[in-house]
Amino acid sequence: MAAIFREAEPEAIFGQLSRSAEGQRFILRTSHFLAAYGHRSVTRDVSSPRWEDNPGLVISLLKSYVTASGGCDLPTMETRQAHEREEATRQVLAMLSGPRRTLFKILLGYTHRYMTFRENQRFYLDMIFLRWRRVFLEIGRRFRERELISVAEDVFFLRFDEIVRVIRQGVDKALVAEWIAMRKEEYAHYGQELPPTFLRGGMGFEVLDIPAGSTRLRGLGVSPGYVTAPARVISDLAQSHLLKPGEILVTVNADPGWTPLFVTAGGVVLETGGMLSHGAIVSREYGIPAVTGVRHATRQLHSGQCITVDGKNGVVSWA
Repeated sequence: MAAIFREAEPEAIFGQLSRSAEGQRFILRTSHFLAAYGHRSVTRDVSSPRWEDNPGLVISLLKSYVTASGGCDLPTMETRQAHEREEATRQVLAMLSGPRRTLFKILLGYTHRYMTFRENQRFYLDMIFLRWRRVFLEIGRRFRERELISVAEDVFFLRFDEIVRVIRQGVDKALVAEWIAMRKEEYAHYGQELPPTFLRGGMGFEVLDIPAGSTRLRGLGVSPGYVTAPARVISDLAQSHLLKPGEILVTVNADPGWTPLFVTAGGVVLETGGMLSHGAIVSREYGIPAVTGVRHATRQLHSGQCITVDGKNGVVSWA
């Protein structure tokens, strides 16, 4: 079965698995997994497909795991991190005494306890977004039946007050089409734009430009380390199976849905994010070099290109 994941394209894997009893059992287990976790997604945008909408996202991740056999050893990594945390705690406690030592131990205990609550909150928030998504898609389906929109997903390009107006009062089909076309144009436009690197009160935007012909890009070093390896530019999580073990993941942003790719990556380059962004934190947890805030990295770098990531100084360079 592992050979099917390694050799077949993601869209063909289920079909090949269904030809054997073992594969059918795996498909059944996958359906049980999606029933429990199908509410997860790449982002918390209600318009973003959930895993239950597109099981291919899960299959792509599984393919990347199988391909990356011999890569990151998660149990070993967790054991190492636990030892590092205990040693750091011991060193800090040795430097403190009296009320400060007591206060530190109290705050550390709260952190250990409530960080779990924070992750649980996000997990269950995704469930809420799934239910909202189902409601809006049902509205979109009914709008499509009335020939107000072309596909159910077009409902996500309407404002809530516009949806209510269409339901309660009725709106000319041409006006609905105009709203959607305008929003799709804006979505496509801003989807190609990066937010400013800095936003300073009263001083407007500041954008860091890269000189033409430069063989290095600068960003923010968020996870120390130094690695030279081929780049893998990925724009969509469905392409996750393309990431080979040790390659440097280059993408715009890494939401929680991208975390599984960090198991395979040898380094990370992100166009957005800061020291406390999700991609930065996960990179440090996995001990891989990472640089964030590298503007237009996905345009200036290409898959297969050998690049060097300096996670300490925030530099990405190539020959």
